[in-house]
Amino acid sequence: MNTQTTSIDSYSSREQVKVGKKINIKTKRKINLIILILISIALIYTYLFINVDMKYFDFAMYLRKPKLMCMILAAFCIGTASIAFQSVINNHIVTPCLLGMNGLYVLTATVVAFSVGTHSPYFLNKNLAFVTNVTIMSVVAVVLYGYMFKKANYNILYVLLSGTVLASLFGSITGTLSRVMDPNDYANLQDKIIAGFNNVNGEIITAAIILIVVVGLFFYKDIKLLDDTTRELLLEYMPKKIIYSSCKASTMARDIGILSEKYELKELCLVDMFPQTHHVELLSLLELKN
Repeated sequence: MNTQTTSIDSYSSREQVKVGKKINIKTKRKINLIILILISIALIYTYLFINVDMKYFDFAMYLRKPKLMCMILAAFCIGTASIAFQSVINNHIVTPCLLGMNGLYVLTATVVAFSVGTHSPYFLNKNLAFVTNVTIMSVVAVVLYGYMFKKANYNILYVLLSGTVLASLFGSITGTLSRVMDPNDYANLQDKIIAGFNNVNGEIITAAIILIVVVGLFFYKDIKLLDDTTRELLLEYMPKKIIYSSCKASTMARDIGILSEKYELKELCLVDMFPQTHHVELLSLLELKN
């Protein structure tokens, strides 16, 4: 009886230590996030007010506020796209540039400028030109890369390799069109497509914010429910066997319960990867039902 009581007390203390560690990790993350937010706010105020003559305060804000908004929007979009892309391919180094998106946008803007000219009312309307370029690029990207995903059986590595080749192709087509374009049109085009915070187009900030919000709301569920998407893909493609490894029994029980409609649990075993600790890994084998 004493031995059992000692074991229970020891297990309880280990669980308390485990919970305490999780709380400490969450607390540290919150503290780090708060520190980063405070540093960002300090940098924002430094950028807005450093070396500003109060006689020309309104003029300085007129120049600096659009640049600041563009920096924030660019950081948000690049960070979100990179995290989503790296999560899909399970790699923290590569970026969406490998798919040739930058080259596709430049090619789209070049084709539009080559077709209508940079002195046309369409091209001079910054909001209309921006929305049109983004819409054309998005439609072409969805059609092109959607077709590639289907042909490659949704193998992301093949799509990445194809995207690298397409980036070179887009660059070659852009270079060819630039050589036969009117020099004045080419100079105007370069002013539009070369990114830089000293060349901020403040007229499209509102349109960019609206577009970001719409896209974020449209894909919010897909970004949030990554585990659900994985289970849905398994049920859609239905491989004959699934080897499922997990360090949390409740998660495995949940997923096996969802997959039990199509799969049968054949084997289940515990693997003690960390001796003399409370951590236990679970390994299971699921087979497709006849």
